[in-house]
Amino acid sequence: MVATQLSGSLIVRDKNLLMIYNEESDQWNVPNGRGRRGELSADTAERIAEEHTGCSSDATRYMSKLKTSFEAEGEEITWQPYMVEIEGEPEKAEWVNLGEINADQVAEPLQSIFEKLKNKL
Repeated sequence: MVATQLSGSLIVRDKNLLMIYNEESDQWNVPNGRGRRGELSADTAERIAEEHTGCSSDATRYMSKLKTSFEAEGEEITWQPYMVEIEGEPEKAEWVNLGEINADQVAEPLQSIFEKLKNKL
């Protein structure tokens, strides 16, 4: 089994989480993605946030208690979440109140940590 590391960008304003809706899967997710060769996971979180929002970003804190692993398409994926701050208004994402959606409306890895994440916000 292939092992993959993903960095996730948790961007919060006014107790809302910046999320991207995937029409194909009918689920919400936060900006996340694989690192490039030699890239630190915090740098990946910043780069991914910038790619998804069009805003400059800064990873401010590693959220170790939200780190999780899951399997998808034959890969063991470890998700590394970071609190990220952005400057400006995002171009391609929406602010979502987690109290208004259910765990089954979010993609892995958020499903497995949904309640923890809601409590952190």
